[in-house]
Amino acid sequence: MNKTKLPKGTGIAIQGPTNMVEFMSYFWKQFDCPVVWATWTDEPARNILHIERSGIEVVLVDKPEYAGYLNCNLQFKSSFAGLNRLKELGVTHALKNRHDCLIYGLENVWPINSDISFMHSYNPKYCVDTEI
Repeated sequence: MNKTKLPKGTGIAIQGPTNMVEFMSYFWKQFDCPVVWATWTDEPARNILHIERSGIEVVLVDKPEYAGYLNCNLQFKSSFAGLNRLKELGVTHALKNRHDCLIYGLENVWPINSDISFMHSYNPKYCVDTEI
């Protein structure tokens, strides 16, 4: 497979469950940059193994006590974990994407002319802390 080259310092963080793993891991491994998939510790082991075998690093996260309105706590916590891992890997510009969305022509979008800041902390107070 010919890998799509993105600028040095670029990384991709995928956030969410692993229910579409076969197709999605194939799509995301086409990029020549660090790719991490942040998901939950209770996801099926076979899905985690499939992602890892495709060359994508998996970041396992404990679910927050409250999922939050429209699962915003779940999204914030896993997004932060994925972006933080990319930062540890030396990434300076990151694309955060949901597990069920694809982006085509990404190589035509870069470089982006603005700095991307990493979230400094996960703070559930900005989400509804009760389930509806």
